[in-house]
Amino acid sequence: MDKVNTKGEFLSLEGLRSKLIYYLNKLVKGLNDEEVQFRLYTTLKILSIPTLFLIIISSFVAVLLKLDLYYFEAHGLIGEVKALEGAFYEYLFNELSDYLPYVAIFFIFLVFMAMYVADMFIRPFRAIGDYCEARSKGEKASYDPEFFADLKLLTQFSDLFFVSIEQMFEKNKMEPFQVPEKYTKIHKPVFEKAFFIQFSLLVFMAVICTSVALFVMGVELNDSMIQLALSTISPTKAMLAFFKKQTEIFTMYIGGGILLHTLLFSFLSLNLYQSVATPAFGIFATMRSFLKGNYSSRVHLIGYSYLRSHCRKLNKYLDYIEKNLVHNQTGKHSTIKDSE
Repeated sequence: MDKVNTKGEFLSLEGLRSKLIYYLNKLVKGLNDEEVQFRLYTTLKILSIPTLFLIIISSFVAVLLKLDLYYFEAHGLIGEVKALEGAFYEYLFNELSDYLPYVAIFFIFLVFMAMYVADMFIRPFRAIGDYCEARSKGEKASYDPEFFADLKLLTQFSDLFFVSIEQMFEKNKMEPFQVPEKYTKIHKPVFEKAFFIQFSLLVFMAVICTSVALFVMGVELNDSMIQLALSTISPTKAMLAFFKKQTEIFTMYIGGGILLHTLLFSFLSLNLYQSVATPAFGIFATMRSFLKGNYSSRVHLIGYSYLRSHCRKLNKYLDYIEKNLVHNQTGKHSTIKDSE
């Protein structure tokens, strides 16, 4: 009976070990995915700013605490300083412990928001890639980008490109296509206001929440330290004036931190936007060139590895068009491999 139990426990451990290895391999594979890496990198970028701000405010509170203790010591309150120092640190520890759950919840919210923003960036390219993959296999597919949520130039021209190509497939030949004039004048990435405003609103919502939360927390900690000091020692007029000026300086410091915090998020928004605007223009330019008759045009984006799989699908679709329409028209191929 003991042998059976031992064998059962061994099998159970082996099964647990196998599952653990399976999930670890799956995790490693997922982390090696370039799109997943982009999501994580974007999330870390967004989280880094409030984290930095939190560290700066906490450091300044610690500096003020030390200054208060040195001020009391300079005024001959050495005995009071020793008692007050222990009370200060104990109080700060308790206060920070109370704030910790709220800080954790806030950062969890930021993580989900950052992941959503990263997905918003990839979504227009994914829609193009999925359509191209299905059509390259001869399957029916529809290109339905979400209006307002996506890049206007890219999605509108992609729709024009796909519709035009489908019409040529129906006629079984590649025909000259006159690209609308509004698209021929575009020679650099355009600023997509709707897309930028949409994701910027999400980012600045995080800015406002972070700024308000840290301002309230910082001011409350400073006020509480002053009240604790006044309840421990007998304050003089000079001490009250000192604490008043300290509060004013701390408020100014917090205000400057919030301004810096907002500027950093503004620069981050522009940086994140560029990670989408440039590849969007690259894909648009490739499609436009293809329609104009340059059938060897393919997408080659350098430095945007997180879009590589979607661009690869588009390139395969262009190969498919060239093989079944362009070459067929010149007599190199006589059939169209389209199951529709």
